Amino acid sequence: MKQVLGKKLRNKKAITSEGKELGQVIDAYFEKSGRIDSVLIEPEAIPRKAEEYTNQDGRLIIPFQHVEAVGEYVIINFPLD
Repeated sequence: MKQVLGKKLRNKKAITSEGKELGQVIDAYFEKSGRIDSVLIEPEAIPRKAEEYTNQDGRLIIPFQHVEAVGEYVIINFPLD
């Protein structure tokens, strides 16, 4: 995937590569190098198998390597079901 600015992720809807809605991207975490490490998603509901990616506030922290595309939506290729 080509480079993405972190600010372009904020407030976009996140969906799985199967088209299931996850929620809204509210922030991104960055490495010291400036690369995006992970995205923080306010979920509509916590998907099954996502407990290890859920923080204490009930938000999903998805490693950026699972972000497949960024456009109208942030598409996550991630086995959540």
